[in-house]
Amino acid sequence: MTRMTLNPGNTMTGTGRKTGSRRHLRSALPVIVLLAAVFVTAPSLATAGSTSGDDMPDSGQTTTDSKSTAVPGRISAFAWIRPKNGVLVLTGPSTDFGYRIDHLDVGEGDMVEAGQALAELDVNREREANLAVARAQVSEAEVDADFAARELDRKEKLIHVQTPVISVHDLDAIRQIAQVASAKLEVAKRQESYAEIMLEQTIIRSPADGMILRILKHEGEGFTPGQGLIELGRVDHMEAVAEVFETDIRYVEPGQPATFESPALAGPVHGKVLRIMPKLDRITLYETSAGENVENRVVRVVIDLGDDPAVTRMTGLQGIVTIDTSTGP
Repeated sequence: MTRMTLNPGNTMTGTGRKTGSRRHLRSALPVIVLLAAVFVTAPSLATAGSTSGDDMPDSGQTTTDSKSTAVPGRISAFAWIRPKNGVLVLTGPSTDFGYRIDHLDVGEGDMVEAGQALAELDVNREREANLAVARAQVSEAEVDADFAARELDRKEKLIHVQTPVISVHDLDAIRQIAQVASAKLEVAKRQESYAEIMLEQTIIRSPADGMILRILKHEGEGFTPGQGLIELGRVDHMEAVAEVFETDIRYVEPGQPATFESPALAGPVHGKVLRIMPKLDRITLYETSAGENVENRVVRVVIDLGDDPAVTRMTGLQGIVTIDTSTGP
């Protein structure tokens, strides 16, 4: 008979065959395999279900950077004030020799009308004398032409009477005299027109209604062809020219509200985007500490400020334009 004992670990030991121990081992194998599978798959399940920041997908790989797509609510840019359509610079006649300003009829700040005389050149009196001579020649030529025409008419009537008192040869001579007189009159009239044009060139007139912004040449000063004499501006309607960085111009559209501010003004001046210039330029307005920003390229945007009296006499005033890009025009 075989003797068996029970170990503290619940394992059977004995000198005979250990059939009970093998039976318990076979029954436990499925449980061991299942536990092993659980321990192997658990880390991967935990990883797949993680919501920590380190395990989130990189949004930059599948979405566009918000800085490149978001429309800024406002864009600010350096700007300056000018009259509508800019400052008009009036010049003297384009000739091969220079002139001098004889006298000025206006001063800075004066309001003028289109066609008004602003200044006269030193050759004005000489040209006036030339015109007077030309007009006298026209008057003399008119008298001669009128007399020759009446004489020709009288002689033509005599040739048709029953007993002609003038020969055909004499009539032809009178006819030629009348033609020469008429031609002299036409020449005199052309000379008069030329003298009027030359005189008009000695008078600087305003091309439009506006204000005299600056006198560039004063009485007695000479100038060369094409040199500016007077600056004129239409100050009843003012504009601001803003230098918007090329990276921001895509957000700007005509009609968007805008404001111009400067320490020289009591408050902001309101307006709207009028037009966007079609050309890139180098920046001209910048802070003294701008550094590398002076190399940036800008697009000039014209802001319509209307007839606000706060900026009527502020041509050239520098400030900041803020454009509201959050809404359309």
